[in-house]
Parts: sequence; C-alpha cells; structure tokens
Amino acid sequence: MTFSHEQVMTKHPSAKAVSFQKLVEDYGATHFHEALTRYIAQQNRGNHPAPLHSQELDVLARSIHFPFHRLPVFHKVKWRSVDACGHGEAHVTLDSVHAKPRQRLGSRLVAHRSDTALVSLGANTNDLQGM
Repeated sequence: MTFSHEQVMTKHPSAKAVSFQKLVEDYGATHFHEALTRYIAQQNRGNHPAPLHSQELDVLARSIHFPFHRLPVFHKVKWRSVDACGHGEAHVTLDSVHAKPRQRLGSRLVAHRSDTALVSLGANTNDLQGM
C-alpha cells in the first residue's frame, strides 16, 4: 500500500544555533561537516551524466567553505498521511525520525539518540544505491 503523505516539522528549530563541534560531541554526528560538503559538491554538478568517483568528489568537497559555523537543529520530523478523499482520520502519523543530544541530568550523562533514516535521492530510486 502507498499513502499520500506530507512532511511535518515544527515552525522553529529545537536548537537555534548548534556548532559543528557540538553536532559531533553531543549528537554523535561524527562526519557531518564532511558529509555536508560532499552532498553540496554532488548537488553542484546538477544532472551531469558521468558519476563522480569518491576521490574526485573529495577534491570538489575540499573547495567548499561555509560562511557559518552553526546550524539550526530540528529534533523531530514526522510524515503524516493525507486523506485526499475525506475518509477516515485526516492526519495519521506514518513515520517519524528523532534526534536528541546527549544531556547531563544531575551527575548522570544520558547518551544521544539518533534514528536512522533512508532518504531517497531521486524520483527513480528503487534500491539502496539511490538512498
């Protein structure tokens, strides 16, 4: 079965300005900066027919520099069903992804939480290569 769905996020981020270092330390996103630069390098190529090899992508990624050092972070993303026909409940949560930083509760340190999500990188991706 397939459902029409919509992505739902809060209007404001859970944390307004999280540094790259805090993403590593508190969220466990150890390779976030490198992954973001590689993603941007790949997207800058547009619909170029020849795929990039890993080394070529690394070279392009090294040339990307950010004019910022902090990012807003959303701790929850939901996907809700859209009932186009008006039958049943209008919005039912189909899936969600959570991320929470490590926290100190008194003398206890609570580990970070990060759900794993597979994200489709294109309209015609039906296998793990396109995720």
